[in-house]
Amino acid sequence: MDETANVVDASVFVQLSKAINEYIDGCHHSIDQARFFMLQQDNALEEVNNLLLQRLKDAEQWRMNADIALRVCQQRVEYDDEGRRVTPNCGCEKRDLRDAVEALKVAQRNKDTMDGILRYAEQLKEKFHDHEAHLKNLADQILPDASDWMLRCRQIVDEYQKLSI
Repeated sequence: MDETANVVDASVFVQLSKAINEYIDGCHHSIDQARFFMLQQDNALEEVNNLLLQRLKDAEQWRMNADIALRVCQQRVEYDDEGRRVTPNCGCEKRDLRDAVEALKVAQRNKDTMDGILRYAEQLKEKFHDHEAHLKNLADQILPDASDWMLRCRQIVDEYQKLSI
């Protein structure tokens, strides 16, 4: 198959080279913007994770304190008006311990959910870095070669046109 081209103006190669270089700049800009966005999201996720971790620690502390308070209440010695020993009423302490246990479960579920989100975010970052590597290869290797090739084509066409005159 014979392919021929009728090039009237060799400056088309310079225009193509400039367009390729603009595209390269756009690729680098897009990579930078994506990295900045990912950094912002990482920071936001880290803040939420730290908050949830603190809530989990607070809930654990609450549960420990409530457990101690209940044990202290149960070990308390109380007597009725007639001097007989009675079992202390620890209803408030029992409710507080139930509430603390429930809060600890909620805090643990929230932290577990966040850990899953962080794992998923890591997977997405790995995928991004794979795509970023391909785009950087395109922008740093393949497209500059194509731009240079366009300029060489112009030189070849210019030389050919000088010979044809």
